[in-house]
Amino acid sequence: MVQYRVSCALALFVCVSACAGNTKPASPEYGLATRMDQRTAAVVSKAGSKNLVTDSDTLGGWTLDGGFVLRPVAKGGKEAELTGTGVPTGADIYSGVITVKPGAKYTFSVWADPSHFSKSPPMLMVMKPSRDVAYGVEFHFSGAPGRFKGTVTIPNDVTQVRLDVGGAGGTLAKKQKFRVSQPVFMAGSI
Repeated sequence: MVQYRVSCALALFVCVSACAGNTKPASPEYGLATRMDQRTAAVVSKAGSKNLVTDSDTLGGWTLDGGFVLRPVAKGGKEAELTGTGVPTGADIYSGVITVKPGAKYTFSVWADPSHFSKSPPMLMVMKPSRDVAYGVEFHFSGAPGRFKGTVTIPNDVTQVRLDVGGAGGTLAKKQKFRVSQPVFMAGSI
């Protein structure tokens, strides 16, 4: 698994711990997250294995950073919302640590509205809990609101991950909203 030194946590990250990794600087690999038809976390979870994100509907246990706020949505759920300032953003939200099986594939998806970003879109990544070393592909997502996913293979010496969603240094148009909700993290590909 390729590892990268990351200067800041600005993206959709799946953060990884319990690694004895090389932190030598390298150029990251980039990919595009896949758009899915499913809207809700419950529908996605039924399509595959168990969602390892607890409190997916309310983002309970997630940390909001850099201007993100929790806002209520239908049926008692919550979403993270960031209001644009017209300048690049380093804002992100991230989960608690999740235990994983070393060497296994996992898929991370969220419902998000990245439509008001310019220059650099938000992205998904796999990282250490310290959020300074990334593993593998950084999955960018853009366009109309939808559910976006990326599948990663956990390094053989890693037993825990952390999920993170953020602006990746992109510019969110002034007074426009970037909304994120219903994260799903499950074994396998969906």
